[in-house]
Amino acid sequence: MRSGSVDLDWWSKELGRVLEPGIFGENLVIEGADSRKISVGDRFVTETVELEVTSARIPCATLAVRMDDPGFAKRFAKAGRPGFYCRVLKDGVVQAGDAVTYHAHSGPPVLMPELLRTYGKNLSDEDRARYIAAPIHHKLRALLTSA
Repeated sequence: MRSGSVDLDWWSKELGRVLEPGIFGENLVIEGADSRKISVGDRFVTETVELEVTSARIPCATLAVRMDDPGFAKRFAKAGRPGFYCRVLKDGVVQAGDAVTYHAHSGPPVLMPELLRTYGKNLSDEDRARYIAAPIHHKLRALLTSA
């Protein structure tokens, strides 16, 4: 199996076929990245680019159609390997093979599987405060602060 995203490699094994980068709609694959261990606020830095994690990827009907499996969105959510979205803090050009440095968020973690599991659900006051304290995606922040 090729080297790449821990999540893509896991899904390739799970589905019994090689999944190429982009199958889940991702724009960038970071070798060794495991979305189960990524938190809101974590950063990925190259020589020219800095990205900050803001949210988990939420599966939808489009993903189910792409995978030719009507139940795939639920399967994807249950697996707890959602991938993640980032905001661009410093823009530039990224090329295959560029070195990427990982910097963990210094605050209380909001891990991607947790964010996926709690998406659209009521949170405890403690969890809501932890989510809002993280540099979470602005749309999710608006949902959390309006509730």
